[in-house]
Amino acid sequence: MHLRVVDGGGSEPSFGRSLVRVLGLALAILLLFTGFLPGLIDDRRRALQDFLAGTVVVYDDNGSGGD
Repeated sequence: MHLRVVDGGGSEPSFGRSLVRVLGLALAILLLFTGFLPGLIDDRRRALQDFLAGTVVVYDDNGSGGD
């Protein structure tokens, strides 16, 4: 899908930041998927887990997404 998760500086997130993102994803799901609603109005399409971890999902045009 050529997608990549990056932190605010554009680099790969650290282990701790990734762990916060996974826990935020679980929380977004446990909240009856309402944690995904911010993605509908945020200009960068960030959901709850991205806000908590300070990350954003971007397109990887180079195709170096590990495929």
